[in-house]
Amino acid sequence: MKDYIRKNKEILPPIMVFIVITASLLILRYSLKVDSDYNKNLLLASGFGITILSWFVVGYIIMKMRKKEID
Repeated sequence: MKDYIRKNKEILPPIMVFIVITASLLILRYSLKVDSDYNKNLLLASGFGITILSWFVVGYIIMKMRKKEID
């Protein structure tokens, strides 16, 4: 598996994005179970922030892949 990833480095960014999105969804899910309002708002904000950042990363990766296809 490690050799396959080393040869095909284009596979890494989608895996990283998947991990980030999964982590942000877990943060959001946990934040809905928290009782105090301050902690709930803090966790919700961090979860949404991570989600938005991960989508920017997805867009950047898609742009790079399209640029490679054009070249």
